[in-house]
Amino acid sequence: MTSNIVKDNNHTPGPLPSNLMGIGCTLRILRPTEFEERRLLTNRQAEIINLVLERRYFGRPKKINSHDLAKLTGVSPAAISEIIRPAERRVLQQHMPAISGRECVLAEGAVRQPAA
Repeated sequence: MTSNIVKDNNHTPGPLPSNLMGIGCTLRILRPTEFEERRLLTNRQAEIINLVLERRYFGRPKKINSHDLAKLTGVSPAAISEIIRPAERRVLQQHMPAISGRECVLAEGAVRQPAA
């Protein structure tokens, strides 16, 4: 039996190799590989989202609007929207996988199928 184990170079492999060898497996490193860290948001998106949360853009009532955010960041209101919307989508898709799939759970027992 052959198994493939993928491991980055930045951390020690822990007890796995010795455990495998202890039960009679042969361990062979085929190719050390560097993995890139994948971030959910770009640096700019994270910066703007932190500001949005700090200034209660999503608050009820809203404490700041996109025009004021634009003034604070030195970009246009349209650019603020172009930064916030994809960041919102990424966060929602990451934390609510059903949204990015074929169905969305709205409440207990209620499921909405996506529009075709």
